[in-house]
Amino acid sequence: FGVKMSTLLPHRGGAPSPEVPEGATATMNCSAVPWVGDEANYTWYKDSRWLREGPASVLVLGPVSSADAGFYHCRASGVHPPAALALYRRGHLLASSLATASTPGLRAAASLNALRLEIVALGPEDAGEYSCVATNPLGNATASAYFDTRSEWGRTPWGCFWGGGGSVGFQVLGRWGIIGRGLRF
Repeated sequence: FGVKMSTLLPHRGGAPSPEVPEGATATMNCSAVPWVGDEANYTWYKDSRWLREGPASVLVLGPVSSADAGFYHCRASGVHPPAALALYRRGHLLASSLATASTPGLRAAASLNALRLEIVALGPEDAGEYSCVATNPLGNATASAYFDTRSEWGRTPWGCFWGGGGSVGFQVLGRWGIIGRGLRF
């Protein structure tokens, strides 16, 4: 007889003892990666069935009996930390969520996990590859897009955003004209 224990990712730490003698106390720890934060929620399962959930990262059984035999695991969940965003054109920093834009002809506005950029007078020199880099304690994620200015563009607000979980992307927030007609989206 034994109580088998394991944890599912995300976890850190050594492997738990595979068996606990009957009558002893079994203590299982669910050590989460740092991003789950202080408000982490831990869900405990026995043989894939829900046992309990809450802020406790430790599950204590004791004294254990044959009724406690099974496969235990936990899941930790929390909130991804916010990201700092940086927007580059052809490798040159245009705007950052950590500092105001100092590039002439650009207006930038940052909010939580978003960076909005407006090119005041868009011209052919603004064509090219733009990259948005999101960085937080877990690492970074990058998205790139090529913007073509051959159509008739007016003021063009657009931005990059971080969706959490490693996804970063672009969103056009303005309007443009093609063959003299204004299109909105």
